[in-house]
Amino acid sequence: MTVRIYSPLFPFPPDEGNLLTVFDQACSLAMSHEVELVSWMNTEAEVRERRQRPSRVQLPPTLRWRPLTTNRGRTGGEPAWRRVWQAFLSDAASSESHYYPQWPLGVMRADPPVDLEIFHHTVAYPWLARKSRSGSRRRVCMVHDVASELYRHRAAGASTSLPRWFDSRGAGILEAHESRLAELVDELWFVSPVEMQLFQRKYGIKNGRVTSPTIHTSAAQAIRDNFRNTAHSGPPVFGVLGNLRHTPNRWSAEFIVEKVAPLLAREGFSGAIQLVGKGATDELIKAAAPYPFMSFAGFVPDLAAFWNELSGMLVPHVGGTGVRMKLLEALAYGVPVLANTDAVRRLHPDLQSSPLLTVRDEPAEWCRFLAQEKAFERRSRMAAVPIPKVLKGRELYAFVCDDYLSDR
Repeated sequence: MTVRIYSPLFPFPPDEGNLLTVFDQACSLAMSHEVELVSWMNTEAEVRERRQRPSRVQLPPTLRWRPLTTNRGRTGGEPAWRRVWQAFLSDAASSESHYYPQWPLGVMRADPPVDLEIFHHTVAYPWLARKSRSGSRRRVCMVHDVASELYRHRAAGASTSLPRWFDSRGAGILEAHESRLAELVDELWFVSPVEMQLFQRKYGIKNGRVTSPTIHTSAAQAIRDNFRNTAHSGPPVFGVLGNLRHTPNRWSAEFIVEKVAPLLAREGFSGAIQLVGKGATDELIKAAAPYPFMSFAGFVPDLAAFWNELSGMLVPHVGGTGVRMKLLEALAYGVPVLANTDAVRRLHPDLQSSPLLTVRDEPAEWCRFLAQEKAFERRSRMAAVPIPKVLKGRELYAFVCDDYLSDR
């Protein structure tokens, strides 16, 4: 079977959540099928540099990557002011015209047909609406999050009228386009059941399927083996992972810093909480300064040591849509997770009862749980919990052959 995956960004190494989803999907399908990955927002120099970065996983030789370039010698990525100006002049939201610009469509006009086309993100609407199938048999869109909801949140938090108007306008455009997505594809693959239910409620879609992001099995096993073969001692260490420039990740960090940390300080918490990810603001760092158990590591290109040192992962879902990739990674790596109800209900149903999960909602409940944790006891005890089947790409994507293309 032939598969073509469209991803704005080259997903190697998979050092961000959205890249991890695309990367493992491509690798998993390439185990059994001919897979071509098309991307257009990285320059060739950027891709060369990314390929040289250290990584626990590698691109499989059966996966063909095809970059699309412009006559300007770059592969996309407009300045912010140009994105805003173009959005005023077009019927697309700024994120649509940014991530799925029109110029690659001409380059791809002569593409040979494939059995399955996979487009990532709802902002792929402009391509789905304009790009001919050219004989390709099936077409799906992978829904990572609901872009219109993100724009609504942004508009509600805008401090001045112009950004509020601009984001409200973008939300309206995206809602109109989201309402048509189901007509343009054979199926919508949702990373989270919550977003599928939202689409069913708002747009009446009937062709949705929960398709959890998967985690590279060999990388997950390596992290498990590394922890098992390393002696651990000392106080418990908890991790918070994510790009803090992404608003939902910042909200999660603020929950820990502003609501949980003061309670832990009063309890004399002797452990450590490490926030890993670029984009920590001066305000957030200043707010965490009174708590010596909190630290900011910034961007870490290779997270193997970070995962090995953890007693547990902290995942409060305070706002935003989609599923938190660090939560899926922790479950695959055998790392216990403290999360809230909103984070857990976004998981694939097969994952929601994992013994690695502890669910608490109130800051006081988080404090009590963390204050009572004994170093690496829980993680060591849970080491035998297997990697969930739904996080293994080869098993999850078996449906592509078993029933999705059974009418060949």
